[in-house]
Amino acid sequence: MSSKKESVARTLTVALLVCLVCSVVVSAAAVALKPVQTTNRLQDKQRNILQIAGLYDESRASKSSFRKLRRVWLTCVQASSAMLRTR
Repeated sequence: MSSKKESVARTLTVALLVCLVCSVVVSAAAVALKPVQTTNRLQDKQRNILQIAGLYDESRASKSSFRKLRRVWLTCVQASSAMLRTR
């Protein structure tokens, strides 16, 4: 190979371009996954609270159990708020 194609400037340019492309891909993935992260954070918080209260059964949990978890969560929150209102 000729030395014109293998210069320091060309090597640094290629490295810089690879870094830029990778950073754009990672940034796009982070932005695209932000709603999923928010949903998972909320689900995890609710699951932890229900586990502490003894209302969450892990043996029945599955990937599609978020709707069930949400229903239990809303039921418990509504019951708790109703109980607090009557005191």
